[in-house]
Amino acid sequence: MLDKNKTNEQLKKGYYFLVLFMFAIFADQLAVIMEYYVLQEGSSYPQFYVDHSVYGSIELMLFGKVILFVLFVFLFAIFHQAVISTILVNLLGSILMFASRIKLSYRSELINYKELALNGAGGMVKSYLKIDPVPELIPWGIYLILSLLLVFFLERECKDYKKSIKKKIQIPIRLVVGLSCILFTYFYVNYVNKSRLKTECYNVNVNISESKQYVIYRFLEDSSQNYNEDGVRESYRRLREKAKGEVGQVTGQTPNVIVIMSEAWWNLDHIKEGTLTYSKDPMEPYHTLEEECVSGFVSSNVYGGGTVSSECEILTGINSTLSASMVDQWDLISSYDSFPSLVSYFHSMDYKTVGIHPYYGDFYNRKAAYEVLGFDKMVFDEDMKYRDYFDRFISDDSLAKQIIYEYEENKKDQPSFIFSVSMANHNFFMDYENPLDKDYNYEIDVKNTQTGKEVSQRLKHYINGIYQATKAYESLVDYFKTQEEPTVILMFGDHSPSFTQSENELFGIDADSKELKELEKSYTTPVLLWKNFEEGEELEDFSGENIAYLQAKLLDYAGLPGSKMSMISKYVKGDIKALSRYYQISQENQLITSYTESQSQLVNDLSVISYATLHGSQVCADLWDISQVQDE
Repeated sequence: MLDKNKTNEQLKKGYYFLVLFMFAIFADQLAVIMEYYVLQEGSSYPQFYVDHSVYGSIELMLFGKVILFVLFVFLFAIFHQAVISTILVNLLGSILMFASRIKLSYRSELINYKELALNGAGGMVKSYLKIDPVPELIPWGIYLILSLLLVFFLERECKDYKKSIKKKIQIPIRLVVGLSCILFTYFYVNYVNKSRLKTECYNVNVNISESKQYVIYRFLEDSSQNYNEDGVRESYRRLREKAKGEVGQVTGQTPNVIVIMSEAWWNLDHIKEGTLTYSKDPMEPYHTLEEECVSGFVSSNVYGGGTVSSECEILTGINSTLSASMVDQWDLISSYDSFPSLVSYFHSMDYKTVGIHPYYGDFYNRKAAYEVLGFDKMVFDEDMKYRDYFDRFISDDSLAKQIIYEYEENKKDQPSFIFSVSMANHNFFMDYENPLDKDYNYEIDVKNTQTGKEVSQRLKHYINGIYQATKAYESLVDYFKTQEEPTVILMFGDHSPSFTQSENELFGIDADSKELKELEKSYTTPVLLWKNFEEGEELEDFSGENIAYLQAKLLDYAGLPGSKMSMISKYVKGDIKALSRYYQISQENQLITSYTESQSQLVNDLSVISYATLHGSQVCADLWDISQVQDE
């Protein structure tokens, strides 16, 4: 029979070894459990573990395990308590796990640490922050219980042994271990694995969404690896050479150009007929405008949120699909003194440029980004001359009136480029000084035909908001019909509304389908393009092009000369009409399942110049200069 006292003594002497051993096991399991919950692939946990830790990308999974283990050790060195260290790492890991799952569901990408610095980003998540009761949570629950039981037992048995070690020895060793953990993490993240992992994650292929894996790697990624300037020059030269023929019809006019990116503007015709009844057809103004506008739909890289992704695309022409994160893209732009964009293009044409957003300017660093892009004037919430509210936020009608005001202020001096991002139809959860009007009198009553009852205020808000946004566009068209100055007006939606799973089922929308017609219901938005003059290129209706391509069609329709970026966009669209996070579509409206050699080269070149531009390469600083085709 074993001597209990002798066993306890051996346990105490092996305390630190056992703690490190348990931390290694905990890190190994927690890293895999995080992936298992986030991806929710449907396989059993043992099979998932084998696939991702034995046969899968072992290096990428190992990266997360090493980071978690070092975090365990660092916290243990600071607190000298295995229980506290285990609780903190599990808490941080769980928060990251749930947040990543939420963001993946809405934006098809994982959380990055840079989002923590963006004003309001955390607040947007809180209304969605919930734990889905799915089978993938079972391994997480078992792991939490076992890990805490083990460390509680070990700490209780060895507390006297820990006290017996002199503090004079303890403190210096703990400080050295803690500092070593910091230095190791910095070296490991920035030098050992950076270039190798980056290459493995972002090989150019059709399955762009595969980059959604590896929660911890994505969180720590700063996507600022060095790039080869010669390679950038070659990719840029090749794209410019191929795009030489994409010259539009230039009229010599300088029309006013107005762009409205409308919050959650979506085609309600996607809802299955007979599901809802309306007191007035919310799509009627859109269908009326279709008769006198270039119309159709465009592909968005985000769903239910992520406005800044679409905003960056229309203003820079850089497709956020080719960036590690749409937030990273916006954050990078905000860090420069200036950035090539549609705004700088209009400056070169001697336009007055105005950016309007009827919400707080510090939200997502929008004010800082607009300053970098070079808007002559910025109008945010506090600057709005017109302040009627739609439910909670400043209405689209007020936005239209503000646009007309800005035009009239400037029309005698020079043509205007007015870019606006609406706010009226945003979800309620945003912090705002104006409280939610629970008794708001919506113009359109909406009922569920299955129950005969009124739908929720949130859903009624969405549907009325889409109607009001289109009416606001109609009022702009009516106004500029009376103006002599040539004017072009573009409106498109940034993303579809964030419908719940039960609402999708009610509407007959299969959010999990891989069929193109179903994908287009969730990841496309309407577009209207109108002008009050006849000159310029006549366009076919939009049929799923990326939002990033809109700037090229806008300049052609306005009869304005193309920029290098707009010509490249037109060339890329000629081969790959939609290059989104969710699908790629050919010019023949077929899903692309694998790239041809030329398409792979095309996407690679586009990725290179997008990445280099976002990271400050001067090679592509002239992307938005007017293209002098004959000189290239």
